[in-house]
Amino acid sequence: MRTAIVALVTLLIGFALGWSMKPSSPARETAVAAAASPTTTPRSAAKTRERSVASKPTPKRGPRSIETLEHEVRQLTADNAAAKARIAELEGELDTAKDVTAQLEGEATPWPSDADPRFAEDAFLAALNESLDEEKLSGQVRGLDCTEFPCIAHGQLDLDNPRDREKLERLFEAMKAKYPGADFYLSQTVYSDDPNGDDPAQQRFSMSFYPPPEDEAAQRALNVRMRSRKNAYVDAE
Repeated sequence: MRTAIVALVTLLIGFALGWSMKPSSPARETAVAAAASPTTTPRSAAKTRERSVASKPTPKRGPRSIETLEHEVRQLTADNAAAKARIAELEGELDTAKDVTAQLEGEATPWPSDADPRFAEDAFLAALNESLDEEKLSGQVRGLDCTEFPCIAHGQLDLDNPRDREKLERLFEAMKAKYPGADFYLSQTVYSDDPNGDDPAQQRFSMSFYPPPEDEAAQRALNVRMRSRKNAYVDAE
């Protein structure tokens, strides 16, 4: 009995040793290996294939013929001559435009170093406002330009009707009394909704007083310049 038990124990021990030394199955090894290392994608499958395009060589330009060069020179010469002719034409037009402008606008007269103080800006404006007050005229000075000689004032008078000329005449006579012996420039325009009616109107005027010019040519030149300055003010208003 004792011998049978020993033999059985020996047999169990041998069976356990043999089982532990038995190699693992291929399926198990694969599963273990898969669990031990992360799955990777082969570089050949992940990499985007790019098509390489061979660049075409730029063809080299050969030397141009003498005939081609001569033709280009003739063309450039003709173009240059046409451009010079156009420049000369435009310069002529510019000179003509300057002449016309000078005739229409005249030339600015700088202030004389010995100008009478009564023609200065402050004195002229004061004389005009005093004349409006003395004659009890409803109106005002809207602008005064003394950037060149002489000063020119731009103002307005309120009229009882569009045919009223008496108010401007009174203002003008009052100014003449303050500038005895002086020449003058006077321009007026009446604004009314009904020029032939009796509705109130507005009279715009431009006025200037200055020493008598040296001669008739100087007087004509001054008249041109005063008219141009008046028109410039009216257009800008």
